[in-house]
Amino acid sequence: MWPGLFRRIDGSPMVSMGTLRNASGFTLISVLIGTIVLSIGLLGAARLVVTVFNSNAFSQQLTTATTLAQEQIAVVQRLGYANADTAAGVKNNH
Repeated sequence: MWPGLFRRIDGSPMVSMGTLRNASGFTLISVLIGTIVLSIGLLGAARLVVTVFNSNAFSQQLTTATTLAQEQIAVVQRLGYANADTAAGVKNNH
């Protein structure tokens, strides 16, 4: 059709399909497989982050519960074991 249609601006010929098939590079399949592998890895990392956050919250609650229990044990030890029911909020009617 037009003489300059299949030539570059500098006059060199365009690359033919046979040359493209032999060219080195990434194929669409390899890019898709790489994307899938990367997505699986990122989803695993996101799941790990969620697990770490949940574990951190549980550890914080466990630390708070342990501290409160230690404080109550100290109160009972100060009152003496004979008056332990007083520390629990039960009236001693003896």
